[in-house]
Amino acid sequence: TSNDATMENQTKPKPPSAATPTAPTTPTTANGETLLGTPHSELSSICLSLLAAFVLARLLAVVSALATALAAPLTGFYLMSTCPTVESFDAKRELKRVLRGDNLPEDHPDKPKASD
Repeated sequence: TSNDATMENQTKPKPPSAATPTAPTTPTTANGETLLGTPHSELSSICLSLLAAFVLARLLAVVSALATALAAPLTGFYLMSTCPTVESFDAKRELKRVLRGDNLPEDHPDKPKASD
């Protein structure tokens, strides 16, 4: 029966004690708005928005700098690895290709005419 008494004490709600602190109340107007809350909440929301914009701009700058720092060497490596060797360049062949006008459109005035 002592277990029944212990269980009964655990299930009963305890009455609030007089030592429990209560939250301080703020002065309100007749329509329920707080006297000091409205201007401060607007100012704080503006400040938080500016702070968030600053943090995002700073984060974007760091990410951009990091992307540039990584992209420059990778681009250089790509260009160096795809560049043809000096031995593969044939000056006579390239000169003939330019003089034939292969890179010019058909109606260009500087393109040499084909002789039949």
